Amino acid sequence: MNDVYSQRSVQQPPNCEKNKTIGQQDAEIFTQNEDQNAQNTIEQLQQLELEEYVTDLESDSDARSEVSETRVHGRRVSLEKCMTDAIANGQSAELASLMSDRPDWSRRQGAQGDTLIHVAARDGNYECMEVLLSHESADAGIYNDYQESALHLMASFSEDQFRVLIPKLVAKGADPHHEALPLRYGNNSLNISANIRCCSILRAILSDNIPLLSCLLDASHSSFSTGCRICEGGSKLKRIVAIALSTFRAEALRTIVEHINAHTDNEDVSFGSIEVWCNHELVPLWKTPFRSIIIRTIDLPESFFRAISYGANHIIALQSTISFLLDHFTADPQQLYNMLQEAVNVNSLDSVEFILQEAQKRQMPASWWLAISKTAFPNNPLILAIKHGLRSIFQLLWTSNPRVFQELVQISDTIEPSKVARFFPDSSVPCTKSYYINVAQVCLSITVTAAHQDQYFL
Repeated sequence: MNDVYSQRSVQQPPNCEKNKTIGQQDAEIFTQNEDQNAQNTIEQLQQLELEEYVTDLESDSDARSEVSETRVHGRRVSLEKCMTDAIANGQSAELASLMSDRPDWSRRQGAQGDTLIHVAARDGNYECMEVLLSHESADAGIYNDYQESALHLMASFSEDQFRVLIPKLVAKGADPHHEALPLRYGNNSLNISANIRCCSILRAILSDNIPLLSCLLDASHSSFSTGCRICEGGSKLKRIVAIALSTFRAEALRTIVEHINAHTDNEDVSFGSIEVWCNHELVPLWKTPFRSIIIRTIDLPESFFRAISYGANHIIALQSTISFLLDHFTADPQQLYNMLQEAVNVNSLDSVEFILQEAQKRQMPASWWLAISKTAFPNNPLILAIKHGLRSIFQLLWTSNPRVFQELVQISDTIEPSKVARFFPDSSVPCTKSYYINVAQVCLSITVTAAHQDQYFL
């Protein structure tokens, strides 16, 4: 047998490919067949898995996207991408054609939970928004992964456009008072709305879009809305006003007041009794611009934030905010003094200068802030400037009326009766005590004993 096999091997034709034996050729053919069968089996399994996957998606009413494709230039493209591309390119006719047989697709959520209405709103595409909202099945009350509705994304539209779109969005289920989570897109750390929870009304305030704010406030009174939380005067109003004051949005605050006056029986809105939480402390609302409650979230000095946000108008923004406080809070000398004291505590030179100017406009005497100090003279603005080492504020206060500091200043104080004296009618009447002080001498004594021992104040 070995001889026969040897002879067959020796007598192979010389043109046999690579001198392969018959056994080798058979083995190679068998291997190729096996590989082909295996490949066919894999493709069949993949096809079955895909069919099962598509079936599952079609049966799931909450699925965020649908596996449906079309051909564009010979390539397979998902219909969802065709629709988003149509919105991005402003092709409203193409979008209408794609949605003619699929009106429910306006409710489907894609990447990051955005619906087509979110996409069109973010791109500021008015015609595409009209197409999407024209379908009866459109739902604008769907929120994405960051709890945003289309109302949060209306800043790119013109005033005429969002005055048409916002009522339609509210009618389709959008809520102007729904709060979105802090944003994720953009790296602008100065965008305060990216760091706090914002309803669409508050976001319009922080973007300084007054026409948008006015339209959203009006939409809150729509028959489709759940009611205007601003006019209710509850916690929503307190939070929005506190944030607006902290970011110096005086025009937005006046718009809110006008809206409340127009839709309620209140002849005038007073914020004097409102208090808000600031670092675990309940403070009056008027202190919020000086405490910079919200600006602290971006870790910037208040003056630096104003300079970046308002540019050349940074002083006007502050003055307008203080004017709003004086118009809507008790504008008596004591309130003005409290603001001056708070401005010194936070080292706001612009605020101190403006408050002194306002006192002068009200024809208050130059020594008004000295007379109001009463027995709390150690907390007098001038003394506070020395204690804190605030040279510019000290100089401003000192030069406001130099003659005052060369004379004795009369300080009046009302002395309340003691708890024991209140049981005796004749001794329970408060009495007023007046005395004179030398302001320069008091300041000198404070300067000498000051911990910083700054020679400037001497």
